[in-house]
Amino acid sequence: ETEENFDICYNFTLGTIKSDRYLSVNSHEIRRKMQAIIENMEITNFSTEAGHLRRCYEEFISDPACLDHYVHDIHWSVLLFLLTVAYNPVGALKERLRTGEAIQLFEPEPTEVCWQDKEREDLIAELLEDNLPLVPYGEREGSELSDWSDLEESASGNYNSIEQREVEIESIEVGNKMASGNAVELHEMVVFNKIEPPRQEESYETFNDEFGVDWLQQNVQVAWWNDPQYKVEVNSEHRGASFCDFWTERIVKVSHGFLKSDPVSTVSEHCMLREILWMFTNPVDCKLFRIDDDQIWINTNVSLSSTTEHGIQTFLLNFTEYMTIAYRLRNFCSSILEHTARSLPAPHSFECYAAGVKSFLDNIEAVMIRYEQELIKQEPGKTYTIIKLFHELEPELFVLKKLYDIHKFSVLDWTKYPAHIAVAHLLSGLFRSVKLSANLEKGNLAFALLLAALKCYMNMIDTWWTEGRLDDWR
Repeated sequence: ETEENFDICYNFTLGTIKSDRYLSVNSHEIRRKMQAIIENMEITNFSTEAGHLRRCYEEFISDPACLDHYVHDIHWSVLLFLLTVAYNPVGALKERLRTGEAIQLFEPEPTEVCWQDKEREDLIAELLEDNLPLVPYGEREGSELSDWSDLEESASGNYNSIEQREVEIESIEVGNKMASGNAVELHEMVVFNKIEPPRQEESYETFNDEFGVDWLQQNVQVAWWNDPQYKVEVNSEHRGASFCDFWTERIVKVSHGFLKSDPVSTVSEHCMLREILWMFTNPVDCKLFRIDDDQIWINTNVSLSSTTEHGIQTFLLNFTEYMTIAYRLRNFCSSILEHTARSLPAPHSFECYAAGVKSFLDNIEAVMIRYEQELIKQEPGKTYTIIKLFHELEPELFVLKKLYDIHKFSVLDWTKYPAHIAVAHLLSGLFRSVKLSANLEKGNLAFALLLAALKCYMNMIDTWWTEGRLDDWR
C-alpha cells in the first residue's frame, strides 16, 4: 500500500466496478429504434399517435424512478423488452384503421380518494383547523402554538387531493425517553415522504485485516496433519507389518550367527502388482523379475514386508510360468510378422497362424491394461492384493496355458525344416488338437487357429479362380 501507484490503481479499479456497463443494453441502438418507429408512424399519417408515443417515451426515460434505480439503465432494458414483444406496431395501427376499430390512446388513471379512511382524514382536518397543542403539559412555556400550526404555515394550502395533503403535512412528534436523570425530553419531527425507488443492498463486507490471520487458520489453512484422526504410522510397530525383518532377525539369533544372509529388500504390494502386470504386457528387467535365457525368473533378496522371501517366491511361481508363456508367444509372433532384410521370410501359413495367436495375446493384454488402470486409481473402499489379482486373472491365464499347449504340439522351427514340412506339421497338429481335444475351450482355440492358418489357402484358391494360376511363390 505504500507504493506510489497503489492509490491510482485502487481508484481506477473502484471506478470500473461502480461504473461497469458492459452488461447493460445499448441505449443508442434503442433510441434509434424508437425514433425510427415514431418517424414511420408520422410518415404513415399517424401523427397524433406518433406525438403521444414521443411524449410518453421522453417522460419515461427522464423519470427519476428510473434514473435513481440501483440497476443500471433499467429504463432502456424495459424499452428493449417492449420493442422485442411488440411485433410490427405500425402494421397493427393500419389493421385497426382498416377494420374500423377505434384507436384509444393510453391515459393514466386518475387518483381515487380512499374513502374507507374518511374518519382519519376528518380528524386530521379538524386538528389542523383547531391548532390543538400537542406539547406536554409541563413544557407549555413560551409560545402556545403547536408544531402543527408551524407546519401548516410552511405548507402550501393548495392540494390536488387528500393524499397529497396527507403526504405533505402529516407529521408526528416522537418523544424519546429520558437519557439520564434529567427530565429533558428530545422531540424529533418525522415526516412521511413519498415512496423512494428501491436501493440495492451491499452484498459485500469491507475487509478487516485485524482478524484476517485467524480466519485463514480456521477456514483455509487448517492444520489437518496435526489432527490425531488423520495421523498414520508409516512404520508400524506391529510384528505382522514387518514380518520379513522379524523373521530374518529370528533366524540369525536362533542359529547363533551361523546362518547369515544378504539383507532382504522389501517393496509395497502395490508396486508388486504393477510389476506383475508389466511382465505380461511389456516384460523388462525390474525389481522383482528378470529375463534370462528366454525365460522370466524371480530375483532373490526381494520380498514383501508382511511375508518371507521364500513365501513370496513360492507364490510368484504361479505367475512366472504364464509370464514366460506370454513372452515366448510374443517373440514367436514378432519373428514371423516383423520382416527384416536379413531374415528369411516365413511361409504364408505361419504368418496367418502368427496373426491368429497375436489376436489372442492382444485380448489378454487389453485385460491386463484394464486391471492396471483400476489399480492406479486406488479407489477408496477397494482392496487389491496379490491373491485377489491371481483369482481375477485366472480365466485369462487358463486361455494362455491352453494356447501354449496347442502351440508346442503343432509348431516346428521353420528355419531348420523345409517350408512344406513345417506347414504340414502345423496343419496336422492343429487338426489333431481339434479332433482329440476333450476340453471345449481348448478345442475352440485349436479350431480358431486352424481357420486362421487356412486363410492363405483361401487366397490361393481366389487367385486360381480369378487369374487361372494355382501357385505358391514361396
